[in-house]
Amino acid sequence: MIKRNSIFLLLILSLLVSACETVFYSPGSYYYYPPENFGYSPQEFFFPSLDGTKLSGWMFPSRASTKKNLIILQFHGNGENMTSHYTSLAWTTKKGFELITFDYRGYGKSEGELGHKGVIEDAVAAYNFAKKRALKTDQKIILYGQSLGATILLKAIEEFKDTHVIHSVFIEGGFLNHKEMANEFLSRFWITWPFQWLPYLVVNGSYSPDHFFEYFPAGVPLIVIHGEKDEIIPIRFGKEIYSLAKPPKRWILAKDKHHIDTMFDKNYRNVFLDTIKFSPQ
Repeated sequence: MIKRNSIFLLLILSLLVSACETVFYSPGSYYYYPPENFGYSPQEFFFPSLDGTKLSGWMFPSRASTKKNLIILQFHGNGENMTSHYTSLAWTTKKGFELITFDYRGYGKSEGELGHKGVIEDAVAAYNFAKKRALKTDQKIILYGQSLGATILLKAIEEFKDTHVIHSVFIEGGFLNHKEMANEFLSRFWITWPFQWLPYLVVNGSYSPDHFFEYFPAGVPLIVIHGEKDEIIPIRFGKEIYSLAKPPKRWILAKDKHHIDTMFDKNYRNVFLDTIKFSPQ
């Protein structure tokens, strides 16, 4: 029995070691929700990551008669790809915003192999793309990170230049530490419960934005949104982000909401719009 348990432990350990980075990503190439089915006509574009990897994105133009002069840059979560995630923010184009969304390497039509370092470089490259457009069209950028995309954004922002073009940063359903998130996941199942300590040994934490508050752009408003009933990333992770952030900041508790579903609710869409309206930027 002891030998059998040892073998099982070694198997769990080897799986975590071999996939300690990619386990956080669940990419897909399926074309989920064609924008034209919902009346949207995004412009498809391709751009290079910092290492030259070819990435894909969509740019949704404003559909309102009066533009906001604001570009929303979406950093989506770990599953599927942008062809599903855009649906949470596409409505903003009807309110005068432009929306840019993109796929990290290995997702959708984007090339390359997944890994924390490469994904951070993808996020920086996407910001550079949006920044170039913002400067050319005299607009500012709202950065919107969801789930793992929030974690990626909070780490990548350390490398962002010309941050005066950033209007505000929204973090929805995010977390700060990969080790702690892996620990949380293992604690949910009886078969993995005894191995909660493993992530602290084998998961790479060097790309976790634990100290984002040290390099976050001064004066840029940070808005943290978290679903009260989030069963994927518990609300305590969102509260941790908010508690560490420096002013100006705002905490939005999405009552009765689950994981990154607030922007499908008309009430929270209005909260978003009101927050933008009164932003000091």
